[in-house]
Amino acid sequence: MPPGLLHGSFRFLILSNNRLTGEIPEDYGTGDIDAIDLSHNQLNGNPSFLFDAAKPMTKIDLSWNELGFDMAKVRFPYHLTYLDLSHNRITGRVAKALKDIKLRHFNAPVETEPYSYCNPAVFRAPTNKQSSMKLGESQQQQQQQQQDE
Repeated sequence: MPPGLLHGSFRFLILSNNRLTGEIPEDYGTGDIDAIDLSHNQLNGNPSFLFDAAKPMTKIDLSWNELGFDMAKVRFPYHLTYLDLSHNRITGRVAKALKDIKLRHFNAPVETEPYSYCNPAVFRAPTNKQSSMKLGESQQQQQQQQQDE
């Protein structure tokens, strides 16, 4: 992805399914973007500069890339409601800072323990190190949805 591609003020950065390669330029992390979707590309590197508690982002979808960082060391935007980091090379446990964020959708590769700071009715440990859940639903609701599918 070329640096300096983005000029001016914008609220949404949606470049999914574009066969983009390389690292995400750091200037993509500046500004007041509400939503970023770079999913289904071939991006690599460490995108943690996109995350910061003070950023106004509500949606981040970086799924299906080759990105890598330690999830435990990242501070996620406080207003974040949608986070998809699945199918990348992310390591580490789920960041404890996520417990203070009102996520409605969370999908990321995570280690299976510990989740002691998470409400077990909302967050369950995956069996295959790939977690997909909608936060706010009870475990019973999630199981019912899986049976219906």
